[in-house]
Formats: sequence, C-alpha cells, structure tokens
Amino acid sequence: MENTTPRLRLNSLPIRAPTFSLRSSKTFPNAPYFDWDKLPRYQKFESLGRMLRKCMTEEAGTNNNKGFLPPAILEHILSREVIEHELKSQEYRYTAETVDVMFQTEEEALDDSADFPGGTKTYFIVFATLALLDKVCDIYQFMEMKDTSLGDQDLPNLKLHQDEDGKRELRRGEELQQMRCFDGFVDHELESFDDYQWRLRVPTFALGPKETIRHYDLHDKDILPWYEEHSVSQNEVMSGGYGSVKKVKIHPLCHDYHETLKAINVSGGQFAVKTLKNSDAIKFQDEVNMLKKFNGLVHDHLVTLLGTFTYKGQFSMIFPWAECDVENYWLKINPMPNLEDIEFVRWVSRQCRGIMESVNVIHNPKHPETLPKETLYGRHGDIKAENILWFKSPDEADRGIWVISDLGLSTFNREVSRSMVPNQSILYTPGYRPPECDIKGGKISRAFDIWTLGCFYLEMTCWFLGGRKLKDNFETDRTTTYITGSRADIFFDLELNGEDKTNETFIALIKPQVVRMIDDLHNHPNCTKYIHDMLEIIEKDMIVVLNQERTRSPKLLKKLNEMNQKCIDDVDYCMKKTPVKRTFQAPIGTEARLSENAMNMVTKNNMRGRLSTHVPKRPVQKSPRVEELENVD
Repeated sequence: MENTTPRLRLNSLPIRAPTFSLRSSKTFPNAPYFDWDKLPRYQKFESLGRMLRKCMTEEAGTNNNKGFLPPAILEHILSREVIEHELKSQEYRYTAETVDVMFQTEEEALDDSADFPGGTKTYFIVFATLALLDKVCDIYQFMEMKDTSLGDQDLPNLKLHQDEDGKRELRRGEELQQMRCFDGFVDHELESFDDYQWRLRVPTFALGPKETIRHYDLHDKDILPWYEEHSVSQNEVMSGGYGSVKKVKIHPLCHDYHETLKAINVSGGQFAVKTLKNSDAIKFQDEVNMLKKFNGLVHDHLVTLLGTFTYKGQFSMIFPWAECDVENYWLKINPMPNLEDIEFVRWVSRQCRGIMESVNVIHNPKHPETLPKETLYGRHGDIKAENILWFKSPDEADRGIWVISDLGLSTFNREVSRSMVPNQSILYTPGYRPPECDIKGGKISRAFDIWTLGCFYLEMTCWFLGGRKLKDNFETDRTTTYITGSRADIFFDLELNGEDKTNETFIALIKPQVVRMIDDLHNHPNCTKYIHDMLEIIEKDMIVVLNQERTRSPKLLKKLNEMNQKCIDDVDYCMKKTPVKRTFQAPIGTEARLSENAMNMVTKNNMRGRLSTHVPKRPVQKSPRVEELENVD
C-alpha cells in the first residue's frame, strides 16, 4: 500500500525525501567511526554481484529486511577498475565511453547530455542492480535508448505490475507499458530488480542548509537504515503518553549528524526515534515547530531535533539517544552522590544553572525571523525529572549533561495574549501540578514552569544531600488525598475555609511536609552555603502559591549564575558543611475560589467531608481578583 500521508511544509519547503545521490558532486556523510577496512575485497569474489550480496548481508538492517547498501559504500566498491573488469569478464563489447558515462556526475550529465548516449542520467545504481542479477551485459540497453533509457534518477520509482495471467511487468511511474529495457527479463528477475532498487536507494538523513531540520517523506517500501532497533519500555528514557520511542543505531554512512552531535556536546552512535501514536499532522507540526525554535544548537541544555520523517502513515522524529532521564539517573546511575568530590558538586551547579538558562531561552526567545516586530513568549508546560534527560558528553567525561526534552506541551503566545490560556485546557504533570490548575481565573503562564522547576530543584536537592532514599522518602511523606479522590504527591494542598460561612472559598497552601523538608535540608549535615541559597530560591521565589508572586526566569538565572560562579571561586561556598536548624513555621494559606472543574471534583468525590479545615496559625492571604490572575504572564 502506498503512502497517503498528508503533505506538510517545513522550513517553507514542501516535504520530500532527499538523499545523497551516487555520482554527484555532493559530499557523502563523513563517518569518523566507520571501518572501511572491514569491507571485503573485490578480488576475492567470482563476480561483483556476489560481493554486493555479501556486503548487503553484513549491512542488514531491522524489520526483517534482507540488507541494504549505503550509497557511500556502493560508490566505494564501484571503482572504475571494477566496472571495467566486470564488463570485460562478461565478454561484453566494452568501450571506454560506456565507463565514462558511469563516472559522470549528475551535474556533468546535465551539462554534456548531447555527448553521451544515456542523456541526462547516471547509471551507477542500475549497473549495481544488474550485477546483483548477474546481468551486467544488459547495461547498454538501459543506456542506449536516449528518450526511454532508465537511469538512477528513475529509481526507486519503478512499480511492479501483474496482469490477469500473472505476468509481471516493471513500469516507470504511471506509465501503462513496461519499459523496453526490460525486454527479455523473466518474472523473478523483475521481482528482484524491484527489490534491489529499494535496497540500494536507502534514505540518508542530514540537516538542511543553515542547520535547518529536514523532513523525509518516505515510501512504504523504503528500508530504514537502522543497524539495530528495540522498543523502549515505559521505565526507560523518552517514553511518554504522546508517542512511542525506539532506540536505533543508524548506519554511520546513512546520516550526516556526526559534526552536529559534537557541536551540541553529545556523544553519538545511537538515536531515539519518537513516533506519534496517531497520525495527527497538526500536533506533529506544532511539536516540530517548537523543537526547531528550541534545540541544542540554541542552548546545550535543550534537546536537539535532528530530523523528521513520515513512514507508513506515521509521523516520526529523530533525536540523539540519551542514556536515561534524570529520574533514572538518580535511581540507577548515581543513587548516592559523592559530596567530597568538588568537581561533581560544581557539575551539579552547572546543570542547575544550565536548566534554568534553557527555560529562560524558552520564556524569552529572541525575535524569530518570521515575526520580527512581535515579542513572543514561550513556555514548556511539562518540566519534570522524567522530561530532563541525561546524555553522555565528551566535554563532561563520565558526568554528562542534563537536557530538557519533550516540548510536546510547549506553546508560544504573542505579547497581547500570553496570559490568556485557561487552566481547563492544560495537560499537566500530576506530581508537579501548580495551584493555578484548580483556582478560578487561574491562567497557565510562564510562572507554571517556575513552579514545576522549583519542584524539580527541591527533589534534586533531596537526592544531592541524602541520595535516592531521601528523595523517595520525601515523595512518600507529601503524598496525601487530593480533591481528585486519589492519592497525589503534589506540593500544595487545598483545605476548607472555616471562616467562610458561604462555603464558596477554600484555602490553598504549600503542604507542611514540603516546608518541613526544606527545614530538614537546611539542617542536613551535608548542607553547604550553596545549598542554603538554592533552598532559599526554591522556597521564596519558585514554590509559591500565587503565580504572580513567583520570580521570573531572568532574575532566577542571575541568581544561579552568581551561585555557580561562587562554586568556582570559593571552595568553602560549595564544600564546607554549614547546617542551620530552623524553627518550623506553618505555611501561609491563600484564600481561593476553585475553578468549575475543581468544584465538580470536590462534589463528585464528596471531598468536603474528607478535606481538613484550615486552622490559621498565620494570617491568611485574601483571594486575588480574577483580573489579577489573568494579568500573569
């Protein structure tokens, strides 16, 4: 069945499937890790066809295909000497002109078409295909018919037809008759020619001009040039609710991402292919647009989209492969940090600063070329440990780099409308869910990311000081019953407002368990001045009930930059243990009216009889006006 995927446009260009063409002046991918010496020598084989079949078997890919040959290997094998030897050994009426046609580039064919019998075409892949069929002597009948010759440019556009009598024919495109060059071919030879045209024309993935993202609209018969492939379980990295992920090893000569991976400070070799669960072209385009604007070429701590493709009706994206997400990094890679290693401590500081800087890039992007006179504001919308990936990095030795991923919920808003996103329409992460998701008039703004990043930093600090065990204990301690009727490990709570006789308002407050954990971390025996400053930022600037009172990313980045510099300049700042015992202060409650959705949950789950009644130990903040909530950006 042919691909009927809707055509899209990326980078203002129609989607198509470019590839590195044989006998072109274009440069093949520079694969520094490919061992050319492992290729078999032509002299060891009775024929070129046997050698090509051997190479295909060794380069076999996934999906049970029978093997493929990257264009670069084919060009490496088909030297002038090999072609001349093949033609002579077949007692073919060899002429130098025939070989000259073989070795003309596509550009030369277009410029000098009058001088060659083959016209404006090249014949490298055709020759290789005939060699695989042990029919190299038929090459001239593919070249000699100037108007109806069949060259590399016609592949893989041949279609195998079968008439009512079972007779097979190979036709070009929508032509109604078989091409004359196939006269004398029997059915199994036509079937093999059809098969080989795909195995010798595998896609080669690369960035476009000026490092733009290319889209490849692949045919259903295209062979994906993966060495290895395995599905990723939900417990592994990059698996989410919006698509499935496969870990693949792309043949090093079928992608040109080697230098790009170096540029973004990521070790290469393996890739993640994320495929959307449905064929939603708009959702795919939205996510791609965000990933094009925000990637590792813009900032090291943002995930890099390398390419996209459609295949068998599904949309897919190619990313560098991460070793794991940060949640699994805490669990498996480094469950108990070595706080005596100053370079490790400084590395953690760099990661925290880098993550904040990448969020600031999203929140305050430079004016895009498409809208030079408008200020746009972005937000991520789903920051959590599972969406921050750990990549091995050549520059960070065995420590690697933390990178924000999964921009599937990210959005852009113009200045005039950046706050006008109602909380009813947002998809959110349960554990890091901020209060505005349930407050009447609450809008999903950039402050949403500040809250979720504050939650991430607090869990990170638990892991940093007490390892995975302390982080897990904190998660257990703060898990309580929420208005959804289920247990939730969110960082705030809702209580009944005992002072409101109308029962129209509730009290939103940071969970006491969160406040106590912050106190405990200040008093932890491993706590340093750096950690005191980090906890102060988390508590005072980020995990704050009212979103308009959270500090914006530029100011937070300035603070983290200063802290990171102190880690470099002052050893005591990040290494000297300075625990401080603090007296617990009950969190301040904020009067709030709940959204319609939240009130429905309260009623449906009979939560009025299950929620605690707020006992004010400190003055309660009055509920902000709806207009105030709507003005948050």
